[in-house]
Amino acid sequence: MNPNQVMNDRDLIARILTQNLRQYGNLEPAGFYARPMHGTGDELRMMSRANYLRVAAYLHEDSPQNPHYISQEEADALHLAVKPKSRPVYLEYWTRTADGGYSADIVPYYNIEDTVGRHNRIDAFRHDIPEHDTPKQVQAAASYLGMTEVPKTGEAIRDFAYQTGLAQELTSVEAKAFSQLVLKDFHLTSNFSQNPLYSEEEIQSFEDNPRLLFQAITRASTLEHNLPVLLAEREASQATPPEPEPAQEAVSTPEPASKPAQEAVEEPKPKPSKTQEPKQEPVSDKPEPAPEPQRQEEGAKASSSASEPKPSTPASKPKQAVAGQEGSVFPSGLIVDLKECNLDVLRDLKGNPYTNNSRLVGAQAYEFLVRLNELDKAHFSHPITSPLSTDDGVEYGDISFTIAHGKNNKSDVSIDLTLDSLYFQNASSVAEMIGNYMLAKYRHSLDSPSELAETFSPYQDALKEEIEKIEKNFLAPLKKEEDAYLANHPELKAINEKSVTPYIYICRKEDYEDYNHNELAKDSIKKVPEGELKNYCVIPLKEVTDVLEKYTEPDGTKNIDERCLKIRNSLPKNMVAFYSAKSPSNQMCSQTEVLFAMPKKELEKLRPLRRFSIIPSRQNGVLDIDSNNQPERLWGIKAIYELGDCMVTDYERYTNAVRDRIAYPVENPDVTLLMRWDFEKTGEPTEILGTGKMTNTILQDGIESYLPKFRNNPEKTEKVRKELLEAIDTFTHYGNPYISFQKDFQSSLLQQPLPSEEESLRTWEENKPTFNLKTYNDETDENNAELFYDVYRKYALIFSENDTVAQVWKSATQKMLDDGHTRQEIKTMATRIKQFDRTAGKGIAGFLPTLQKHTNQITKD
Repeated sequence: MNPNQVMNDRDLIARILTQNLRQYGNLEPAGFYARPMHGTGDELRMMSRANYLRVAAYLHEDSPQNPHYISQEEADALHLAVKPKSRPVYLEYWTRTADGGYSADIVPYYNIEDTVGRHNRIDAFRHDIPEHDTPKQVQAAASYLGMTEVPKTGEAIRDFAYQTGLAQELTSVEAKAFSQLVLKDFHLTSNFSQNPLYSEEEIQSFEDNPRLLFQAITRASTLEHNLPVLLAEREASQATPPEPEPAQEAVSTPEPASKPAQEAVEEPKPKPSKTQEPKQEPVSDKPEPAPEPQRQEEGAKASSSASEPKPSTPASKPKQAVAGQEGSVFPSGLIVDLKECNLDVLRDLKGNPYTNNSRLVGAQAYEFLVRLNELDKAHFSHPITSPLSTDDGVEYGDISFTIAHGKNNKSDVSIDLTLDSLYFQNASSVAEMIGNYMLAKYRHSLDSPSELAETFSPYQDALKEEIEKIEKNFLAPLKKEEDAYLANHPELKAINEKSVTPYIYICRKEDYEDYNHNELAKDSIKKVPEGELKNYCVIPLKEVTDVLEKYTEPDGTKNIDERCLKIRNSLPKNMVAFYSAKSPSNQMCSQTEVLFAMPKKELEKLRPLRRFSIIPSRQNGVLDIDSNNQPERLWGIKAIYELGDCMVTDYERYTNAVRDRIAYPVENPDVTLLMRWDFEKTGEPTEILGTGKMTNTILQDGIESYLPKFRNNPEKTEKVRKELLEAIDTFTHYGNPYISFQKDFQSSLLQQPLPSEEESLRTWEENKPTFNLKTYNDETDENNAELFYDVYRKYALIFSENDTVAQVWKSATQKMLDDGHTRQEIKTMATRIKQFDRTAGKGIAGFLPTLQKHTNQITKD
């Protein structure tokens, strides 16, 4: 498509947005709390600039609230079907041409709620309606804006963001766009119906020149990316503040909240000159030669998080309990103020849990950091058997704390993290642990390849100064005292030196420097030293999960390219190997020919799965018409998938009943799992999925409760289960981190009882639609028959005594009569129902003459 056509298409988008501004007071209807994103797995990109406005124009009041979108191509790759009549949003896709110009295209994207099917790279985002207006989100927004006091509502954030935009030389229109972006980034709301985003005069200016709105959002986005660095530079230019209080009395503010990377599908941006500040960047309707938008935006984001603004006055903080004992003082005073820790498994060496809003001093503070680093490593390398995976079924935990070390608060640092990755990069000391976490984002910006150097050039000096300050004031003194302290504490040193191996990837040397197309290289930890890579296999990145799945089948190696199983002990001269904390299963979209190095010893750990199989025999409720299908034997990891799917079905049916306050017990699937070790029968559990029993059993006892059990041979049972757990753990680590029984299960819902038959019946009556069958018309009411069928089918499924197909339709027909529908009306509906469910239509028609209305009224024929 010609770029001019895309630019002209924006005029139509702007007209829709001006209508929204008049109708809703905002760019979009209320109820959409988060920035829209596109992508799958961990390859998410926030939509910005033109595509951000395109989604805003696309949204209707009844649009899905889920902020995630995928393209038709992505849906096809994941074997997902787009629901009929789904409405796509059309996003701009710009690419550079050989002559240095740009070509443009319009690509359809669909909300993931408009897709059907399951895939581990998308399941985690289904039914995702973000929380909004929480105190933590308000606090994060206040920290991002550099506010010295945290307000209570999004309204105050919106006002402050607007004033910040004006202070950064945005126009009033641009500053308002900036305030709207801030609200979206932190899931905050404002009463736009009472306090519109733009005045009528401003809306009229958009109608006169539609591209003004796109220019405003572009300038606002630029400031949004660069604000933290700009605030840090302002603080650095101010006079040196008075000598602060000692560290023990100091209170630090949270680090600006991090946000997902910006999207790759975006229009090009003008290239700033070397002497020009980002906030002064001119905006043009037409694209000009520029660096790759994705890398430029992400680079700005990385550098923008480099220097957090210091508040002029300390923020207030709740009074804390001090966890300190005599003799526990670290030489120069190490303090951890633990604000939030929902990890019950994170405990000190005596087994005591850490509590929220507590202060750890000296040795206790050091021990806390040692234990946290240890847990980070354990969870990275053993996601199934990690202690986190048994923590109420949740495989991650939020933790937020502040560290102070030294004689003043200059070395304070605040860390807010979700523990589900190798955050501290396999650190062997606390100083290294904190340094890895704090400095990684700065160093990646400084190490950018030449094509991105110009993007980051305005921030180079600020980044280097920030790194030097942290290393000098915080890390160097801490390391010196840590080394002396560990000389007397070998037990802590041994914990620190526990090591895991990050993932290893291989690519051409020239590709390693190409950050535009190599996300893995961009986020690499370090290169693998020459000669260290031994005894490994090489698998193309996009085939890792598929190859490992096949390897767990009895004859799986026959279906694997022999080159993937060849053992190698060296690296070609034109290749480079590097460590990364990112799982190979999350990198399907890499555009370079990256290879994954699988250690032979890790591959061999998968072998026990070849001996394990399950034959699932399932009846999906009383109305299951496919229950006579011959069940298939599932081997290896596919047998484990089946266990996970059964658990999810059990959990979702139970929790849906609790949420909706209506249960359909006779519709619960009944599954028997015939287990085999080789060809020896090792168990045949039968579960009714929807009772919550299977979910609670796995959460309490682990997945091993559904692994082989040998009669009168507990030693063999323990040995086989241990081998299988290690194999599952290994596969999850390398091949698929989204196995279903690792899902975030809400135990609070599982602890609530299912609604009774009486409560379910009340819920059904309250939500039953009114059917006027006297005026029914086949053309205008084509869906009425299906709705009529579904409503009365669900009524019958409430009663446990309706345990046969015949009894279900007898009960449903009786209720149709009792609700006042005439026999002729019911007979007519039965004929229509027979077209899509022959058994139901025949059942209704057959029972109708045998039943009487359960009232004293005369039934009309």
